[in-house]
Amino acid sequence: MKNLTHTLFFFLLLTQICFGQWFWQNPLPEGNPEFVDLCFIDNNTGWALAYGSILKSTDGGVTWLFQKSSVDDLLSISMVDENTGWAIGSYGKILKTTNGGYEWLSQESGTQNILFSVFATDSNTCWIVGGGVQHGGSPSGMILKTTNGGINWFSQTSGTQHSLYSVFFTDQATGYVVGDNNTILKTTNGGLTWIDQSPGTMTLVPLTKVYFTDQNTGWAVGSAYTGSGRIYGTTNGGLNWMIKWAGTNIYLQSVYFIDQEIGWVVGSGGKILKTTNGGSIWLNQTVGASLYLKFVQFTDLNNGWISANNCFGTILKTTNGGTDWIAQSSSITNNNLNSTFFIDQNKGWIVGNEGLMLITTDGGLNWISQTLSTNSSLLSIYFLNKNKGWIAGEDGKIYCTTNGGLNWLQANVGAFNGTINSIHFCNEQNGWAVGYNHILKSTDGGMNWSFWQNDTLGHMNSVYFVDEMNGFVAGGKSCGWYCWMATIFRTTNSGISWSSQLVDTFYGFSLSSIQFIDQNSGWAAGDNLILFSSDAGSNWEKQIDDSCTYNLKSIHFTDLNNGYAIGQTILRTTNRGVNWIEQENISFKQLNGIYSSNASKVWGVGDCGTILHTTNGGVTFIDSEPTQPTEFILEQNYPNPFNPSTKISWQSPTGSHQTIKVFDVLGNEIATLIDEYKPAGKYEVEFQSSVGSRQLASGIYFYQLRAGEYVQTRKMLLLK
Repeated sequence: MKNLTHTLFFFLLLTQICFGQWFWQNPLPEGNPEFVDLCFIDNNTGWALAYGSILKSTDGGVTWLFQKSSVDDLLSISMVDENTGWAIGSYGKILKTTNGGYEWLSQESGTQNILFSVFATDSNTCWIVGGGVQHGGSPSGMILKTTNGGINWFSQTSGTQHSLYSVFFTDQATGYVVGDNNTILKTTNGGLTWIDQSPGTMTLVPLTKVYFTDQNTGWAVGSAYTGSGRIYGTTNGGLNWMIKWAGTNIYLQSVYFIDQEIGWVVGSGGKILKTTNGGSIWLNQTVGASLYLKFVQFTDLNNGWISANNCFGTILKTTNGGTDWIAQSSSITNNNLNSTFFIDQNKGWIVGNEGLMLITTDGGLNWISQTLSTNSSLLSIYFLNKNKGWIAGEDGKIYCTTNGGLNWLQANVGAFNGTINSIHFCNEQNGWAVGYNHILKSTDGGMNWSFWQNDTLGHMNSVYFVDEMNGFVAGGKSCGWYCWMATIFRTTNSGISWSSQLVDTFYGFSLSSIQFIDQNSGWAAGDNLILFSSDAGSNWEKQIDDSCTYNLKSIHFTDLNNGYAIGQTILRTTNRGVNWIEQENISFKQLNGIYSSNASKVWGVGDCGTILHTTNGGVTFIDSEPTQPTEFILEQNYPNPFNPSTKISWQSPTGSHQTIKVFDVLGNEIATLIDEYKPAGKYEVEFQSSVGSRQLASGIYFYQLRAGEYVQTRKMLLLK
C-alpha cells in the first residue's frame, strides 16, 4: 500500500485578501499542470509559480506555503530580496509584493498581451518582456520598464515584431532579451535603445531563456519547432554567439550558471545537461523521461531546483550538484479519479482509472491505496451505511463490501460486459446500475444482477432511487451528428417500466448526475445545465445559464438547500438552486466527482489524481481593503482539541523579531514554529503532533508568542 502523509507538506494561508476556500489533498503541494518558474534568493527562501498560483518555501523546498491564486496564468517571478518582487503573466497581469508575499497587489501594465518574463535589479527598477495577442493586443515584441517600483510602467522600443520570452540584466544599464526566430537584443543604457545581436544561423529557433554570469559571459537556449535543441554561448558580451550544443528531439527551456564554467540546461524528456568547462562538454543528468523540465536555478555549487511537469506540476531538488534529484512534490496517484463517497466526516473512498481505489479514515489527511483484482476503470462508488458499499465501472465490473471496505467481492453480472457509469442502492437488498442502453438490478444486496437492454434510453450516466419503487436515471441521447438531448427516465414500479420525463426540451446537452433529497425535490446536472424538479420529476426547470461552459459531471446535496456541482468549475447553492455561486477553483483539471458530508465539508476529485477539500463550504472571504493590525493578538488554536494538527494564528501591529514555541506541561520546549523577523500583518502556522521522529502523547501543551516585549501564552489539548 502507498500512504500519502501530510506531515511533509503544509500550507500557510498568508494572503490578506483570500481566506478559506478549497485546498489540495493530492497531489502536494498542488496539482496544477506545471510549475512554470522558480526564484530562490538563498538556500532556504524561494517562490514557485504554478500558472495561477504563487507558493513560498522557507526551508529549501521541503514545504511550500500557498500565497496567492490568480484567475490569469502567471508565467514568471523575480524577487529582489526576501520582501520585494514581481510576478507576471497572461492578459498583462502584474503583481507585486513588498512583504515577502503576504500580499500580492495588482499593478497596471497598460496591455492585454502575454507577459513572459520579469527581471528586477532593485525594489524600484524592473523590466518585463512579452508578446502574443490576447483581446486585441499587439503582436510586437514588448518591453516594459519601471523606475518607481511599478507605480508607472512605460514601454521601451524593442525594434522587433517577435515575441520576447526572457530578460536578464547584469546591472542597471546592461541587459539582454531573447525571443522568437533567434532574437537576441542587448542594451547598455537601461533599455533606452536595444541592439540586435541575433546569431546568424539558418535554423530559426525560439529562444526561451537567457542568462549571464558577468558582463561578457552568457548563454541562451531554445529549440526549433521540430525539436532541434540549441545552446548558444558568448564570451564577449553578445558580439558573437556560438552554438555550444545541438540535439534532436528535445526542447530546451532554461539555463543557469554558477560561474563561467559550471552550468545546467533543462528541457523536455527529463533532459538535464551539465557542464563544468564553460559548455565545451555537456554531461547528461536525465531524470524521468515523462517529465517536461521548465526552469532551473542554483544558489551554489550543490543546491539547485528544477520545475517540472507531467500530469501535474512537480519540483526537483538537488543538494549535490545534480548527481541526485529528489522530487519535492508527492502524489499517491496520477490516475484520473471519477467518484467519491464519505460515510462521515472522516471515512471515505475514491475510485478511479485502472482499478484504483483510495480510502481515508482521517478526512483525507492520509489516503491509502486499496487493490481490486481489475485494471478496468472504476466510475462510481456508493455506500448505504458504514458497512455496505458498492463499486461499478468498465467491463461490467461490480464489487460489494459488507465490512466497511476491508474486503471486496466481485458480483455476478451474467453476460453483461459493458460500461457501468453509476450505481445506487435504496436499501441493503435492492440496487440499480446503469450504462449505455442498459439498466441492471440486484435484489440480493448486489451479489447477483439481472440486466435488460432498451435502445430508447441512450447513454445513461446516473441512477438514483428514492425508495424501492421510485427511481430516476439521467443521461443523454443522440439526436443527430454531434447533437445530444438531455434525458431523464422515471419508474414508479421498481424499474419494471420507465417513462421519459423530458420530451424535446433540452437539446445540445447530456446529463451526468441526478439526485433526489426527498420524494419530490431533485436535481440533475451535466454539460452546462442544472435542472430542478419539485414535483417528483413531472416537471423540470433550468437553474443556470446554458451559455456557461461548466461541463458539469457531478451534483450532490446534503439537504434541501445546500448543494454543490462540479466539472470545469465548482458551483454552490444555499437556497436549493435558486442561485448558484461559482467558487474559486484552484485546479485547472477536469473535476469528475463531488461529495459533501455536511454543508461545509466537501471533497472533489478529478483528472491526474486531483483531490480537493474544503472545510468551510468553499467560501472565499474577501477583504477589499485590508486593514493594518492595531494590536498584538495571539488567537486560540483551531481545531482544539486537535489530532494530528492544528493551526495557530496571530497578528502584530509592528514589524519585529517574533518566535512561537510549543512547551509541555513541565515547561520543556517541544518545538519552535517561528523564529524570524516578521513585518506587521496577520499570520498563521500549523503545528503537527509529530515532531521529527517523536510522536507527542495526548495531553495539554502550551504555545507562546514573543514579539519584542510582547509575550502571550495559550493552552491547547492533543487528543489521540
